[in-house]
Amino acid sequence: MVKILIQISIVTMMLDVGFQLTFQQVGDSVKRWKALAVGVLTNAAVVPLLAFLILTQLPLPIGLSATVFTALALTGVSPGAPIAPKMIQLAKGDLAYGSLLMLGCQLVSIFSAPLLATWILPGAATEGVSVTGVILSLIALLLVPLSIGMAARHKLGEKVLLGAKVAQTTTGVIFITVFFILVFTQPEIFTSIGILEWLFMGVVVVAYGAVSLPAPGLTTKERIALVITSGERNFALAMVMAAKGFGGADALGGVLALAALSTPLGFIISLWLGRRPSASGKAAQ
Repeated sequence: MVKILIQISIVTMMLDVGFQLTFQQVGDSVKRWKALAVGVLTNAAVVPLLAFLILTQLPLPIGLSATVFTALALTGVSPGAPIAPKMIQLAKGDLAYGSLLMLGCQLVSIFSAPLLATWILPGAATEGVSVTGVILSLIALLLVPLSIGMAARHKLGEKVLLGAKVAQTTTGVIFITVFFILVFTQPEIFTSIGILEWLFMGVVVVAYGAVSLPAPGLTTKERIALVITSGERNFALAMVMAAKGFGGADALGGVLALAALSTPLGFIISLWLGRRPSASGKAAQ
């Protein structure tokens, strides 16, 4: 049941993105292709590389459970969180750039995320997983509803925005439902994560965002959008891969636990960025 709910939530999430996206916005991305290329490369390559280095190459101060290791690996390779534009808006970053960056990351991640997950996770954690099958599933779950949503927006205009609100609500309700199902049926997944592991996950989340700070050729507002997008990973995509077999039985609960930590942290950082004196001054101009 949980796996079915996750797949439904992905479809409604991508319909929501499609309903709010116009072909003109996609066309405008051509004018900013350099900044978008930097952002997508950072999210789809640099952040996964950082995840690989942290999880497999660096001497860690604490031992990580398989649940936490898998959650950090799957989210590290999963860019394009649909909630990132809302955080970018709060941080007074470049919302148009952030929205296009989210879309670009989602499209690239259909192919990059499953391949990179097999690179970071140990062999036992990917045993029996068909990467080709996962990619085909992601095309069906992400690309098809996105295309339907964009076509509906092109045909019906702003009339579909009501559908976007319904899709947003449906996605949120499903995520909350899945979370509570796992909490009540598999509480050991969450209670087994130690305090030091929770702190370590928070540090890694911040590192995912901070690694994008040196990205070249961006304006200040574009850089804010990139930092937020890099730090707030696409947990829905990571959940789909967990449901498809990446990481074993506890992977899904680990991803949800990390989402419960990362999302509030992302909003706190975004609000702090939005209230900094320089942002307030520019917004008033």
